[in-house]
Amino acid sequence: MTPIKITKFGLYEVWALGGGRFAVRDIAGILDIEFPSLDAATAYAMDFAGPTGKESVAYFRAA
Repeated sequence: MTPIKITKFGLYEVWALGGGRFAVRDIAGILDIEFPSLDAATAYAMDFAGPTGKESVAYFRAA
């Protein structure tokens, strides 16, 4: 399966890799970390892109 970009937070993108795998990649191509869930990948990207590093906590708490 061809990877599909799902969303972007600042310099970090969340990708669907297929087979229930997701990845966070930076636009420079240096960071490439796989996650078993979309929620974990999204939280990681949000935290790296935000100024405090805790953006996902507020987002998921409000949801």
